[in-house]
Amino acid sequence: MQAQNHQDTINSNLKADIASPSSLVAAAAPSEQAAGIVADASKNSFDQKDLEIRLKFGEETHQYVRDYIRQADQKAAFFFTIAAAVLAYINTQGYTSKWLVNPTTWNLTQALSFLSAVCLAISSMFCITTVMPRLGGTKRGLIFFHAIREFDAQSDYSSELFRRSITQLCDEKYKHIYELSGVCRDKYKSLVFGFRFGILGLALALLLLFLK
Repeated sequence: MQAQNHQDTINSNLKADIASPSSLVAAAAPSEQAAGIVADASKNSFDQKDLEIRLKFGEETHQYVRDYIRQADQKAAFFFTIAAAVLAYINTQGYTSKWLVNPTTWNLTQALSFLSAVCLAISSMFCITTVMPRLGGTKRGLIFFHAIREFDAQSDYSSELFRRSITQLCDEKYKHIYELSGVCRDKYKSLVFGFRFGILGLALALLLLFLK
């Protein structure tokens, strides 16, 4: 009889638990909270990874443009050295003094030496233009040295840096990349013209040596 009463009590408790699922919901609540924490952690991890990728992209692109600017300056210096050497050779051979006569009386060597010297001189000017500093750009910024000097004091610039978020600093880097790209484009435009005139001047100088 006692066993029967004990079984009835167990059945009554089971029915009560099934009829009132609040205990099950309460048990599930910690799992939902844990899922929310995991989701937040995953989102923060994704944001951090995204920021790292953006910073790395900006740094690599910035370095890429700077390398091309450096190469343009090096090539311009190389072309200028060759052009100056050939011009010096033409002068030491006495061709320049022969230009002082009436151009209608020039022979082929005089004409070739003159055209070669003119092309090489133009090439040299374009090479000098390539390496000339370009100081244009925004008057207010955090990277370009002219823009930095627009701040009234060191503390103002330092405070502005600390006031900006990492995303804003990354944005400043992107803007500076755009400005550097303009500098790089102008340098290579000038370098291409210098290269073309230099090649023409060298070809005429070689022809002059061949006919000498």
